[in-house]
Amino acid sequence: MAKLIKIHEIDEFSGIRGIPDSAITQEIISNIRGLDEKSELEPFIRNIIYDPNNTPHGPTEIADIITTHVHVRNEKQLAAFILKGRSFDKVTSKIVTHQFAKVRQIAGLNLMILIAVGDIQDDAQRDFIQAAIDAKVNYTIIDAHDLARLLIGYEIICPKDGIPFDEKGCCRNGHSLDDGVKIELNVRERARFTIIKQRDLSIGGAKRYSGIILLDAHYTKDVKKEMIKDATGKLKNSNYYRNEQTKARWGIPKLMLYGYLSLVI
Repeated sequence: MAKLIKIHEIDEFSGIRGIPDSAITQEIISNIRGLDEKSELEPFIRNIIYDPNNTPHGPTEIADIITTHVHVRNEKQLAAFILKGRSFDKVTSKIVTHQFAKVRQIAGLNLMILIAVGDIQDDAQRDFIQAAIDAKVNYTIIDAHDLARLLIGYEIICPKDGIPFDEKGCCRNGHSLDDGVKIELNVRERARFTIIKQRDLSIGGAKRYSGIILLDAHYTKDVKKEMIKDATGKLKNSNYYRNEQTKARWGIPKLMLYGYLSLVI
C-alpha cells in the first residue's frame, strides 16, 4: 500500500532536521524559485544522495533521476525523481501528468519523489498521489520551502539569501560558507586506543615490528603522539611472533628494536 514518506525519513535527506521552518525567509524562497532544473537542481540532488550519474534528457526520458542511492529508514530504495525548476512557476497536472504515468511503469519502483521550485497546484498533487497509489509505490512531495531547508542543511545554498555557493564556498552576495567550529573537550577518562593489527617483521640481527592502532579522531596531536609512544611500548613487550623460529630467537628481549605504527582514525 502506498504511503506518504516525510522528507526527513529519507536517510540521505536527514540533514534537513537541523533547519527550522522559521529559518526560511521570503528572500530565500525567491532565490530558490530561480534554480535551473538541469544545471543546478539535478546536480544538487545528485550531490546529496551521492549519485554521480549524469543521464541525458530527451523525449525518451522516464524521470529526471532514477537511482538506488536512496534509503528510507536504512532500507535501500529504487527511487524516481521528477524535478521542476524555474521554467515552471506553477506546476499543474497538465504539465506533469504524462511524467507521472511514465514513472509508475518502472518495474520494482519503491519511491516517487516530486521536487518543484514553483507553486505545486492541487491538481498536480492529486494526480501525483493517485499515480503512486495505483502503482503501490510510496511518495514524497518537496516544495520550495522544504527544498530550501534541504539545500541549506547540506550547505549547498547560502542560509542568508538562498543563493548557491560556488566552489570556493561563496555566494554572489559575498557571503562565505562557515568554516565550522573547532570543539575541544576535557574529559577525566584516559585516552584510549586499540591495537587492531600487529606484524613481526624481524630479520637478521634486529627485531622489527609494525602495528595499526585505532583511536578517536578528536584527540589532539599531542595526545596522539603520547598514544603512539604507549602503543610502541606495548608492541616492544609483545609475545607475538610470526613463527617458532622467530620466537626462539627473540623470546628474550634484545636491545636493538625497530618499528613503525599506522593510525586508523
